[in-house]
Amino acid sequence: MEFSRLFFLILNFGYFGDIGFINSLSCFFFGLQFDIYVFFVFLAPFTLMSLLPGNFVNRKSYQLSLKIIFIVFTSLLVLANFVDSEYFRFNFKRSTADVFSFLNAGGGETENLLPVFLRDFWYILLVWIGLLFGAWKIYPKSKANSKLKQKFSIKFFAIQNIILVFVIALLFTISRGLQRTPLNILSASKYTEAKYIPLVLNTPFTLILTWGKSDLEKVEYFKNSEELKIYNPVIQFNKKEEFKKQNVVIIILESFSQEYSGILSGNKCYTPFLDSLAKKGLSFKNGYANGKRSIEALPAILAGIPTLMNNAYVSSAYSVNQINSLATVLKEEGYVSSFFHGGKNGTMAFDDFAKIAGFDEYYGYNEYPEKSHYDGNWGIFDEEYLQYFAGKLNEYEQPFLSVVFTLSSHHPYSVPEKYAGKFEEGPVKITKVIEYADYSLRKFFETASKMDWYNNTLFVLVADHTGQAIGKKYYSSAGTFRVPIIYFHPADSNLCGISEQTTQQIDIMPSILDYLNYTKPFLAFGNSVFTNAENPFAIMFVNNLYQLITNEKVYQFDGKNPVSLYFHNSDILLEDNKVENSDYAKEDNFLKAFVQIYNSRLIDNKMLP
Repeated sequence: MEFSRLFFLILNFGYFGDIGFINSLSCFFFGLQFDIYVFFVFLAPFTLMSLLPGNFVNRKSYQLSLKIIFIVFTSLLVLANFVDSEYFRFNFKRSTADVFSFLNAGGGETENLLPVFLRDFWYILLVWIGLLFGAWKIYPKSKANSKLKQKFSIKFFAIQNIILVFVIALLFTISRGLQRTPLNILSASKYTEAKYIPLVLNTPFTLILTWGKSDLEKVEYFKNSEELKIYNPVIQFNKKEEFKKQNVVIIILESFSQEYSGILSGNKCYTPFLDSLAKKGLSFKNGYANGKRSIEALPAILAGIPTLMNNAYVSSAYSVNQINSLATVLKEEGYVSSFFHGGKNGTMAFDDFAKIAGFDEYYGYNEYPEKSHYDGNWGIFDEEYLQYFAGKLNEYEQPFLSVVFTLSSHHPYSVPEKYAGKFEEGPVKITKVIEYADYSLRKFFETASKMDWYNNTLFVLVADHTGQAIGKKYYSSAGTFRVPIIYFHPADSNLCGISEQTTQQIDIMPSILDYLNYTKPFLAFGNSVFTNAENPFAIMFVNNLYQLITNEKVYQFDGKNPVSLYFHNSDILLEDNKVENSDYAKEDNFLKAFVQIYNSRLIDNKMLP
């Protein structure tokens, strides 16, 4: 497998040419973990058959069978890597299981082109046959014969079974990995930069991890690029003003439903400090998350990528696509970027995505200096961690981009003992920890407001997803995505007001860049709230349906047919489906164009402008 990795590097040296000797050695070394995983998965029959207790394993016929199994499986693994060495030039990522769908959809073209492939890439076949021949020759020759017998004993039988159990346990350990989460495609980001991840991985591994996961399929609702006339994710602002080197701080609030904010929902307030910021900044009554899981929030907020599939983007086959993000875009403007989360490193692959997204630094539980602030469940309590966050920001040279993800407003809803009785439980248990998290946020801003960088900073506050719902409105397919989205700048009085405009998490990246007067092209699937979009929208994937929310309507589409249409201003519970007797052509065309472009760009790894 290491030889095939070297072959992969040589054939794609134009892509990996700037990797450097030490970094390449690191990729080869850490790639061994993925190679071992593959060998144990594919060669499990060989391993188990080799270690079975009994004299029959010494027969020449049995040993020959083992040799054939080993050579066949090994050659197939190496062949997959060799073929991908060429295919990589077209998509710049290791092939995933969707490649088989692509081949099957060829309508017979694959078979027709096979002779051409063999002609053009003859050297791959030649090297593979050479390796196959060499493996057959160097495979250890068995000196066993059918007459050789091992006298049966309980001790011998027990030793053989112990070895067998040990190997099975080792197989499980390797496949599980030593990290908190099982080894996955994104795990490679721990060992190298995003660009070099394909060198750490191997193709059989990415095929295994994505097998049976039909995350996305290409669709063709429009032809001749007609979809781009309806929707285009490549954004470029026409600005005459000079770029503003303002600091950017994004605070992602765990499970903060819009419903908990009195000023945004009109209900009882559980977030008095957040509401005070909403009054001072630009806030939205119709703000939406693009997903229901924390793991879906980061790509949406930081890179403008929603998750329109059952599998989260971070754990999908597209997780190592080349993307632009706030970190990569602002790095060109001299920004240093950092990501903070008080949870244990590896939780929900936040650290992996931060690296994929180009953040310079990641701070998690491992880096936090005082472990006594651990909440016993998820990580560091919000109050202490946000104070730590403020202190770390004070160490950075300006301008900087920094993101912090809170965690205390989460099951099992615990607050520090010193605040026992301070925060009352509401109609749902989470409101107590929402109040504590809001209090912690207040303390953070009190500390931050005394620091030199504060008045030169744009703050963006947004929830990762909603928490427990209280009112019926927030149980609907639209209400369950309603979150607070607030833009606040302590020195910009023009950034104020409570807007009725529809907005979403994927609007945050373009909005920040618009505010800073960024003029270069970038890719994001949202809109800027500061540029008057003709058709503001929010999009999400819920129960295998695509859902589009506009200022007036909620439209749902199953990929082929319209399912429902609601006028949410007059039907807040979304109970009156008007799809049979209302016009939805505009929403239908937009959603189809969006899905076609989204699926195509993710599948083809075309996530850069």
